[in-house]
Amino acid sequence: MDAAAQSGKRTRRRLDEGSSTPRSESQGSMHDAESDHPLQLRVDIESLFNDESLSDVQLVIEHNDERRRFRCHKVILASMSTYFRSLFTGGMQESQQREICLKDVDATCFEQVLRLLYGQTVNMTGDNVLTFMHLADYYGIPQLFARTEKLLETYVTVQTNNCCALLVEAAALRCARAQQHCLRILLQDFSAAAKQPAFLHLDQAALSEALAHDELACPREEVAFEALLAWWEAQQAQQKAGSLDDLLKLLKLVRWPLLSTKTLKAAKQRIPALQDNPSMAAAFCELMFECVEFQDADASGKDELRKASPRCRLRKGMPLPPLPLLEEGPWRSPTPLPPSCLLPSTLSYVWRIPHFSSLSCLSMYSPSFVINGHLWKIYVYPKGNNNQGKQLSVYLDSGITDTGESLHCTFKLAVINYRKEGTDPGLPVNIEETVVKESQHSFSKRAKDWGFREFMPLDKLEDPISGYLNEDALTIGVQLAVD
Repeated sequence: MDAAAQSGKRTRRRLDEGSSTPRSESQGSMHDAESDHPLQLRVDIESLFNDESLSDVQLVIEHNDERRRFRCHKVILASMSTYFRSLFTGGMQESQQREICLKDVDATCFEQVLRLLYGQTVNMTGDNVLTFMHLADYYGIPQLFARTEKLLETYVTVQTNNCCALLVEAAALRCARAQQHCLRILLQDFSAAAKQPAFLHLDQAALSEALAHDELACPREEVAFEALLAWWEAQQAQQKAGSLDDLLKLLKLVRWPLLSTKTLKAAKQRIPALQDNPSMAAAFCELMFECVEFQDADASGKDELRKASPRCRLRKGMPLPPLPLLEEGPWRSPTPLPPSCLLPSTLSYVWRIPHFSSLSCLSMYSPSFVINGHLWKIYVYPKGNNNQGKQLSVYLDSGITDTGESLHCTFKLAVINYRKEGTDPGLPVNIEETVVKESQHSFSKRAKDWGFREFMPLDKLEDPISGYLNEDALTIGVQLAVD
């Protein structure tokens, strides 16, 4: 019994050792012979590539004027490829033929696939991975297809900035899996993808799928709109543009309620068909009505419209809906502000300027407000005061008309930021991004207003994702203390 147990232990030990890491040659000739056998078999198969010995079928590849012949073995082809297995075992005429012609196949690439089927090493690169993937898919070679999928994930990333070129190539090869991967990369950073030269060569189906996708990531809808117009203009230049119905289908995929007022006003000039074609004009009116309905809705109304219409939904990467607009008039923060905050916790007056981006006036005044029995106004130049239209200009106007009157004041002017990202949920505004400037001045009839000619850059203020224009309204607050 002890001997049997010991024998059993020895048997288990030999099995355990055989299934662990490989042993050296001194550990047993039988094990070496068993482990070398598959390797030798593989070497023998590699040597059979295009060898006439035992060959039972010839593949003739015809492509353009090129014609090449490969001597093959049905059993090897059928064991590695579902296409050839069906061809040779499905009772078709080719199963009895000694010569099979394959047309419109690149002979050089097909040779590399055959070498892979025979166990040889082939170098796949970013330049040919899609061709190999297409052939692996067409001829049903799962091992090769899995390998090309992994390589494609390495060659096509957001960082490589080549998703559009590979998407165009994948579409030409009708390689669905590659198209799906390239589209996923395009969606992750649409702004960058739209700048790739090959973006203008995408087919309409790919562009439509991208614009309709909820995963499309871009900071503002103008990116999608401008990309669509650039693509359409390129199609017209290449005489590949479809009908106006095709253009309308694409335009309906743009999320018009998310576009700025400035972009909406320029749309008709950018797309003449919106004025010239009755059906296009009617469709554009419907889109504009949806924009007006969305802009006029309150926060809960906007949420309902987002549920009902994809065009009202924010895309990935877009800022969250802004914080609620401050009411006009005196204001006090509902929660204490941090001591380091430049924005005062109380404002003498808050002024909201609606439709700011579409203003054409040189300057404008706020309604009057009373501080210490005196009427004051905020005075603003929407396009700047003698600063080449680069800066917002904001002043405080005392309205003093009496020659002998003088008021020495300390005041703060603030352009409110409503961007929700990075804001403490308990705070009413984005205190980090709100621009606050402070000054002192002795107001009189000769110097009745005082302020800042360069309060903040207009390009920053008008950026749709910056948070300064909330529903296209600019909010300016003032805190005023009269000495």
